[in-house]
Amino acid sequence: AIRRKGIQALRQCVDAEELLSFPRRPNGIALMLKQSLFERLLSGKTQLSSFPASDVSAAQGDLRHLSLEQLLALHSTQGEAPTSSAGTAMSAFWNSLETSMVERLAARLQRSNEEKDVLLFLPKCELRPLDEHIAAYCHSYLIKAAATVPPQRRRLHWEVQLCERPNDFKEKLRGSLRAPRPAPRGQRAGYPAAPKAQKFLVWAVQ
Repeated sequence: AIRRKGIQALRQCVDAEELLSFPRRPNGIALMLKQSLFERLLSGKTQLSSFPASDVSAAQGDLRHLSLEQLLALHSTQGEAPTSSAGTAMSAFWNSLETSMVERLAARLQRSNEEKDVLLFLPKCELRPLDEHIAAYCHSYLIKAAATVPPQRRRLHWEVQLCERPNDFKEKLRGSLRAPRPAPRGQRAGYPAAPKAQKFLVWAVQ
């Protein structure tokens, strides 16, 4: 449910295109094998589950020709992803839909900015340099293997902070509250390395 709401929110952020505009070959013939099926889906006239499995399988290869806007619209309007009992054709179609959607989104974000340190500006669905002073939510992923992170904190997995200057965001993890165990006799006492955190994209909030 959370993933679905996120995709619906992302769809609202992406500039709307003509959903019923499809690619054509140089001679004007439709490029997609099952264009009529997608016309019915994207116009809201029917649901994917109403088509025979053979049509769903044939339409799977056409997903790579759809735009990001069309893929998001399909994902948002066709209900929940099918369970294993829904059939191989339906499950394979949804897997391809997910893959195509992620690839299109990645290509769009990569095109929007080539900076190494960027933030995800959701209102425009684009990457922007971190040197822009935009208040943003920043989060760090707490690596579960970091033994020096207290267990009660490791259970969080990740933390979120609101930063006025996201470029200056640095997560400082606290070490374990317990003293290190004594080293075995004859060995040099050692201390655990500083815990690690991974710095991820930050989401702009204005």
